[in-house]
Amino acid sequence: PLGHVRTNLFMFEINTDNMAETIQVLCVDDDPQYTDLTQTYLQRQSETFTVDVVNSGSAVLEYLEQQDVECIVSDYEMPQMDGLELLDHVRSIEPDLPFILYTGKGSEEIASQAISQGVTDYIQKRAHTEQYELLANRIRNAVDRHRAKSQVDAERKRFDQLFEQLSQPVVELELPPAETHPHVTRVNSAFETMFDQADASVSATPVDQLDIPLPSALGSSDSTLPAADDFATQTRSYDTGGETRELLLQTATYPDEPRAFIIYTDITDQRRRERQLQRQTNLLARIQSIADVGGWQWDVAHDAGHYTDHLYEIYGAEHSDEITPRRDIAQYYHPDDVEMVLNAFDAAINAGDAYDLEARLDTPGNETTWVRTQGEPRVENGECIELLGAVQDITARKQREQRLERYERFLDQSPDFMLAINEDLTVEYENPPSPKFDWGVDDTDTEPLDVVHPADQSAVLTFINDLSTDDDHTGKIEFRARGTEGEWRWIESHARYIEQEPDSIVLAAMRDITQRKRQQQRETRYRRTLEELQTVTSQLLETESVDRAAEIVVAGIESAFDFDIVGCWLTNPTGNELIPAAISDSGAELLDSYPTYTADSESLSWSVFQQNATTYFDDLSYYDTRANADSPIQSEIIAALGDHGVINVGATTIDAFTPQEVKLLNLWSETVTAAFARIR
Repeated sequence: PLGHVRTNLFMFEINTDNMAETIQVLCVDDDPQYTDLTQTYLQRQSETFTVDVVNSGSAVLEYLEQQDVECIVSDYEMPQMDGLELLDHVRSIEPDLPFILYTGKGSEEIASQAISQGVTDYIQKRAHTEQYELLANRIRNAVDRHRAKSQVDAERKRFDQLFEQLSQPVVELELPPAETHPHVTRVNSAFETMFDQADASVSATPVDQLDIPLPSALGSSDSTLPAADDFATQTRSYDTGGETRELLLQTATYPDEPRAFIIYTDITDQRRRERQLQRQTNLLARIQSIADVGGWQWDVAHDAGHYTDHLYEIYGAEHSDEITPRRDIAQYYHPDDVEMVLNAFDAAINAGDAYDLEARLDTPGNETTWVRTQGEPRVENGECIELLGAVQDITARKQREQRLERYERFLDQSPDFMLAINEDLTVEYENPPSPKFDWGVDDTDTEPLDVVHPADQSAVLTFINDLSTDDDHTGKIEFRARGTEGEWRWIESHARYIEQEPDSIVLAAMRDITQRKRQQQRETRYRRTLEELQTVTSQLLETESVDRAAEIVVAGIESAFDFDIVGCWLTNPTGNELIPAAISDSGAELLDSYPTYTADSESLSWSVFQQNATTYFDDLSYYDTRANADSPIQSEIIAALGDHGVINVGATTIDAFTPQEVKLLNLWSETVTAAFARIR
């Protein structure tokens, strides 16, 4: 229960279900046509808006006496009572009620005066309908903030009411001026029980005179307490009558008073579960760069380990509390592959050798399941103390490779088309005619070499000449040729020199392998990216410096993805700013200065950070909330790093990133998040 109160009251984790309720809006303008138009467009913007209209400030005050309203939208220039005068009256009745000045007669002077009088927002009317979308957003944001504040106030009242009923020990402190120790104002009954100190005996006592564990922020008179919207957490050991217990101390200050409180939670029994959870977290952080894998961890010293849920799925096995890797290898792998995998596992433990193998699983039925199994030892003082591993189901890839091999063997016997080339290098015969290439059959002005890519012509000519020296030899060559559409396509040719009368020929079986080449190139790029990300992940796990980690992240993305506009923004200690930590050279050339993002100024980076969801902006011109509208960056991936910050990857062209690049960067950002969580 206390954790719930703490979260809602001091971490401002507001119940957003209320945010979707109907919003009651009151519009006031001396021009009825304008109020009617505003009412119509606002209600068209969202079904959650209920909009009433009046035509004078006095009508607003009468309305407030009879009905509730959540936001007032007021014109400035009105007879009898202008918008600022109305604002004064409203503030005397409802100090916190959202009030938006929506006027076509605005000026900097009016805006400044409105702000000084406590206006919620100030918007100038524009001659286009898009203004109503902006107005609707401002109304919704203002009401959401007002509701959130009301909820916080209610939770604060509830906290005071529940103080004595809380099951965890709590002590409330008065915070005197600097150079004076805080003293106790009250404790609850759970505190009296745990520490055997009654409320009456400890009230008004300076905390440094109490025999209780204290957070470091209260250890001396000049220590710094957490901010009002923060919650400092520390652990302390405490001897309770011969038994040492581990306590979690949570310290927070009240937002509006010089007071603080400390919550004590006995977490002795939870620590064992936390260590197990930490092992799982470390495991998952190391294998995030590999998609669709099962992971495992083996603590060599303690003969204990962990399998992820997906590994059990790959093995086709039920979850078990008893984990023994050598036994499971013998049980789940194909008999012909067991020895290979066991030898690799033993070598990892005994010699610290990492392994990466492809093997089969002994699955029920006649289907073969292929896996890629990896193991990486963690060695300290020359001994392996832990093994981390991943098992990836590669059956589909293996089946594709096998089908490709069968297809290639078939094509060896049944080529797509045949060419007969004379000794003067003209094409005498083609069967069947290929719609993709024009080899100049019966065209004495065209030679096959004219169609071949200039970089491959020499190799093709040498290939043909070599064939003519051995009429028993069938040769193979791959080269590029110009297609009928002018594009370069890859060809695989099996050719043989045939000596005959009156003219000898080279008979070549030709097949288009463009798609295969492209697939090989994609797989090569993907494997290289994964390998480089694994290398960067290892560097992240080794560093203890936040700044160095940010530099590693930026350099790693440049290298692995070939992205050159990269930046890493990290949160400041209070979590209310995103500060640039590392920028790539190309990124630095584009930016005159490196912005700091906050909740007070609109930016896509802060929005992604708050939502903790990696987002791809394929065309930044569509986003009015971007921080710098004049930036040459036209598309951007912003990867969220949890509570630690964001990674920005930009491009100077629209829609510059593929879905696979976005997915892989998002996946790797989880590894980066775990790395920062370890060292920050």
